[in-house]
Amino acid sequence: MTRALASMTTDPQEQALRSWRNQIDARLDMLSRPQQGEPDRLHQAIRYSLLSPGKRVRPLLIMAVAAHLGCPPRRALDVACAFEMMHASSLIYDDLPSMDDDDVRRGRPALHRKYSEPTAILAAISLMNRAYEVIAHCATLSDPQKVALSALLAKVIGAEGLCAGQYADLHEKDYYCQASDTERMHFLKTGILFVGSACAGARVANASAKEEERMRQYAHCLGLAFQLKDDLSDELLGASLKKQREVREMLEDYIRAARSFVEDREDSPLLAYLEMVMQTRRAGVMPTGAQAAVEPLTL
Repeated sequence: MTRALASMTTDPQEQALRSWRNQIDARLDMLSRPQQGEPDRLHQAIRYSLLSPGKRVRPLLIMAVAAHLGCPPRRALDVACAFEMMHASSLIYDDLPSMDDDDVRRGRPALHRKYSEPTAILAAISLMNRAYEVIAHCATLSDPQKVALSALLAKVIGAEGLCAGQYADLHEKDYYCQASDTERMHFLKTGILFVGSACAGARVANASAKEEERMRQYAHCLGLAFQLKDDLSDELLGASLKKQREVREMLEDYIRAARSFVEDREDSPLLAYLEMVMQTRRAGVMPTGAQAAVEPLTL
């Protein structure tokens, strides 16, 4: 359990987040076990990555959205785990020498350093396919929901989603000169998985198009703040106090914008979720020029 979750008060919504986090961890452990025998080296690598200490913010978002929309969050548990599997696979790819070339992930050796690069690639492929399998076998979903959620997950991860963001980061980052360009890249690298998670929770709950759009906008603002506050804070540490103040105001705009989509319900778990997510990020600032207003997204 993360420090932020462990230090929460007895607020019912915060208690719910803790409970869902525990459910997610337990279900991930069960879903990642080999169907027969003891874990071989590939399964060990899969579990090393999937079960590593993490905040589970994306699967928690799915369950929180479902609960916000009046759906029993337990119905969203397997979908939440499927999205976490896809997220874990993306982190394996990100760390590879041909991508970001990182040796450490969450304070531990990256998967390709702990095992080997071929094993890491196979583990990532296995997790991606296991995610679709979990959705296909989910007993709480109708067949149309399974199709819609599988299509959503494929779009989030593909050439218009995470893959596009990674490509931009590898090949086009140096050419970005406007805040909107950088914002778009960060949305594709991280924010789109928040948006996809919110849409997934809405679809599990059989939400209306209007309700899903509100969840989409909430997640868009949250996702950009989550990514940019962490990634860009170091770049502005030497900036003037005036600029830092301006950028912090932009961050507050993001948070206020996210709240505006859910604060009609004082007991919404999405309010506690927003507070929890922002507490887990490093104190920092965001680039100027970012705007809370977002265009409708197609997912």
